[in-house]
Amino acid sequence: MLLDCNEKSVKLDTSSSSAKMEFTRDDMLICAVNGYAYAIHKKDGTILWEKYIAITAAVISVYVTDNDRVIAAAVGVTHSIDLMTGEIIWSNDMTGFGYLEVSIVTTPSGIVKPLQLLENEADELYLPPCYEMVAQDQQVIIACSKGGAMAIDLNTGNTLWQYNCSGGGYNIPVAIIEPPNQKLGRPTQLAYIGSGRCVYCLNARTGYLVWSVSLSWNLLGSGYMTLASPWSSKLGAETNTAFSQNPTAQTADKGRLHKKNNNKNGGKH
Repeated sequence: MLLDCNEKSVKLDTSSSSAKMEFTRDDMLICAVNGYAYAIHKKDGTILWEKYIAITAAVISVYVTDNDRVIAAAVGVTHSIDLMTGEIIWSNDMTGFGYLEVSIVTTPSGIVKPLQLLENEADELYLPPCYEMVAQDQQVIIACSKGGAMAIDLNTGNTLWQYNCSGGGYNIPVAIIEPPNQKLGRPTQLAYIGSGRCVYCLNARTGYLVWSVSLSWNLLGSGYMTLASPWSSKLGAETNTAFSQNPTAQTADKGRLHKKNNNKNGGKH
């Protein structure tokens, strides 16, 4: 049942051939709410498909890959969904990660060279890093939940590795993936995972720990970590809200609401 949002909403009637709509991947907007994932048309809001994920999910993380897969994750399960049809391709139960919210990101399918300077531009200070144009290994999904990280093969849904972020507790780790850069001494695809008070640098393909560092020892605060780099900020912060991929803020807000309700009820559960 569609709710009245003071805007015209049209649901696609797939039972009638006359109601079929032509659309491409660029026409689609993926939304997730109340246990379902939806694909809607950007032009008029027509619902192209809907897929049940989990009715108990407080937040469903969604991510669209270059090869037309919708990665949807919630309550400790990650799904791969066909972008064009809404059919589930595979599901990974993320054994050992419980039933909490999941953050998701993938390694890139390829690396694009930065634009070259114009002929009359001599100053190279403003050029982005020069990433090599090389074929990438098969894409890997980095799914984080309950103080740990897991790598999942994008094509098969098989678990490649798991890493327990010591001291992460039940918080959702945050992840950044950047392309390799031989010149800067980073020849492999790296995943930077922030959890609890620590940052971990892992080989995205193998899960090998390259380095780790402990940060604040302050006993106050929420324990949620945020990460940013020039590369990740350019890709993400200027174009979208990060909550869609890493819903730590919603989780913290839910905790504050629960605490507020407990205080109103005299601390009773």
